[in-house]
Amino acid sequence: MKHKKIAVLMALLALLIFNTKATTPLKATEIIHIADTPTLNKTYVDTTKTDSLSMILLNDGTDLIGVIQSQDMREVTIRLTDGRTVIIPSYTIKKIAPIERNQKVGDNIYYPNPHPSRYLYTPTAYPIKKGEGYFQSVYFLSLQFQYGITDNFSAGVGTSIVGLPLTATLKYSIKASKNLAVSLGAQAGNLSWASPKTYLGIGFANATLGHEEKHLTASLGYGMVSLLNTRDSWDNVTNQSITINDGRENNGRLILGLAGNIRTGKNVSFQTEFYYIPEEDILFGGPSWRIYNNKKATWDIGVWYIANPGQNFAIPVFSLAFKID
Repeated sequence: MKHKKIAVLMALLALLIFNTKATTPLKATEIIHIADTPTLNKTYVDTTKTDSLSMILLNDGTDLIGVIQSQDMREVTIRLTDGRTVIIPSYTIKKIAPIERNQKVGDNIYYPNPHPSRYLYTPTAYPIKKGEGYFQSVYFLSLQFQYGITDNFSAGVGTSIVGLPLTATLKYSIKASKNLAVSLGAQAGNLSWASPKTYLGIGFANATLGHEEKHLTASLGYGMVSLLNTRDSWDNVTNQSITINDGRENNGRLILGLAGNIRTGKNVSFQTEFYYIPEEDILFGGPSWRIYNNKKATWDIGVWYIANPGQNFAIPVFSLAFKID
């Protein structure tokens, strides 16, 4: 009798152990409840009407697109584009954003361009949103970081792997109308350890027409370099070599720019940039492809053409940018 009781207890214990779920935290996608309906009764979402669509980004990087049915402090219920209804715990959600009409390419809806505020080289007039920013490197040689202080104002710093130049950037953007943004900005710095009294900078104004997935930007800038002219001389009184300051030499040039970007697929955009310096009769720029590695990182890869009097050549160009939010 005693052995029978022990056997029953061991059996109950075994059932308890094997039916207990692991305490390892589940991924967001593992704790979503899918209230699926029979296939014949599914009501598919009309993706041609993007006004009612939203994208829910989960903490594990998963994104879900559909129409939000209900939302409270505990959970969000969304009807996906394939007709399924999904109930998502609120604590697994990182961000909910409406789907903009410009995120639709053909019959597909894509996550937005993570870097609409810039092309490979020049900025657009679009602002960096408050609390967001990005790192960018060109040729893995230059380094810059830009950050949105408000929804209209951003600031940043830049240098290279050898620490020169050192620059700071400011930019103020406003939305003039639904399809037009304008901005003013400046970048200034010096040659740091190599020549700390050599200053350089550029002030710019630009206007961007279109939306974040398809736009054209015209820019007007003025670049300047300020050099301190010095010469060595001999002081006959002290019998020592001295350095004489002959003042500063300031050189500035007007720069005209035209650039554009168009989303051509889920993971790629086509863009072009061209710049002209009238006083020097120099034209440079060219096409590039923006490749979306994920929702935050992009590669800009292309070929630029440089034309000046008596010399024309092409060079490969590439940069990597990574969004921070």
